[in-house]
Amino acid sequence: WSSDVCSSDLLDTSEPVACGVHIALRHATLALLDLRGRVVARERLPHPDPPDPARVLDRIAARLPRFTGGQVRGIGVAAGGWVDSGAGIIVDHPLLGWRDVRVRERLERRTGLPVRADGHARALARAEQLLGDRRARSSVVHLFAGNVVDAAFAVGGTVQHGPRSAAGAIAHLPLPGRSDRCECGRSGCLQAVVSESALAALAAAAGVVGEPSFTLLLAAATAGSPRALAMFRQRATAVGAAAAVLLDLLNPEVLVVAEAGAMYLPGCLEVLREEVRRQSAGSGEPPVIVTS
Repeated sequence: WSSDVCSSDLLDTSEPVACGVHIALRHATLALLDLRGRVVARERLPHPDPPDPARVLDRIAARLPRFTGGQVRGIGVAAGGWVDSGAGIIVDHPLLGWRDVRVRERLERRTGLPVRADGHARALARAEQLLGDRRARSSVVHLFAGNVVDAAFAVGGTVQHGPRSAAGAIAHLPLPGRSDRCECGRSGCLQAVVSESALAALAAAAGVVGEPSFTLLLAAATAGSPRALAMFRQRATAVGAAAAVLLDLLNPEVLVVAEAGAMYLPGCLEVLREEVRRQSAGSGEPPVIVTS
């Protein structure tokens, strides 16, 4: 092949080639992506109540033909909890109440397209390697703090999965000095301290917001509420403590954090970085970047 034949102007990178599906706690998000990883279109599908996995997946499958226009070559599914990427199964998603859900099998049968499923932290780590900071191609830790709290890491350019893709389960990492009760029966677990639902419940109990809603709490902090901002900065401290443990253990080139305070609120990223510096015993200080 000559350089002229291989010229990028012969390859239309703007056409959608893949469909991403993110299964969150209350909705699924569909996205069309082009070859450069850019989002061409996005749509949100609320879950039925209750979020029965068969109904959720069938609703997604029914919507995909019109959403994609029949243009895509495959579907990628990301979800929180424990996802066995090799088998295409959501093994356990406690917040949704899903166990052993055969995502790949059901969607492939309904759509006729190849499907790959993985945990959202691993999917985000892989996206960082492909499309983000070049240093992540060597090694990266991705720490996700939403309704679900988990992590992913890559060493030597390879995202670690482990047996049945159980790597990265940090929801029950203990935080010293915290007594927040966790659904697992213990106290001070990372998810019980920093998850969106835990933070919203704490804010409502303290009268910072009128109901346990993370959206309301974030809006209050964005509007400048000192009490709401303080809660997000405390959360950033806890996330930074967990990040320090991962940094000392894995010593990555880059730490990527997906956490609302660090992304949207003044001071939170600085608090997180300072806690990483304070808690980490390592001599290096890898760059901390945030992603939405």
